[in-house]
Amino acid sequence: MLTQSRLHELFEYKNGFLVRKIQVSNALVGTICANKDSKGYLRAGVDKKYYAVHRIIFMMHYNFLPEYVDHIDGDKLNNKIDNLRQVTVSQNQQNRHKQKNNTSGFKGVSFHKRDRLYRARITINQKEKVIGYFKKAEDAYSAYCNAAAIYHTHNPKAKRSGT
Repeated sequence: MLTQSRLHELFEYKNGFLVRKIQVSNALVGTICANKDSKGYLRAGVDKKYYAVHRIIFMMHYNFLPEYVDHIDGDKLNNKIDNLRQVTVSQNQQNRHKQKNNTSGFKGVSFHKRDRLYRARITINQKEKVIGYFKKAEDAYSAYCNAAAIYHTHNPKAKRSGT
């Protein structure tokens, strides 16, 4: 089981990075834990099991590990403690970037073929809500951002662009 005391035995936190205190197999003392997983998160081994670095850092500082730890600025590699927060599954989904298959170029916006208009949608408490239909993708994105400022705990435009 992961404990705060065990983490402090193994690592030192330095400005968003984990530095090894103890040599483990080929990981030398003083090295930064910088192995990326398939999703782009940094990970580190603890007692023959791998954990996401941002989760280790959260545990080292707060002595508990929530179900979800979010990077406030959306940067998976920015593991500074002031960039990490405990969130619900719904809050964690709000912080997602636009999907890779998005063709409009804007988060929350898709082209509605039948009406030949851009549709703005938002998810609130795991339910999708259509905000409206617009001639321009930019107008649909503006409507999405306004809805996000009302319904989400943070405004996506304030932290990062939607693209």
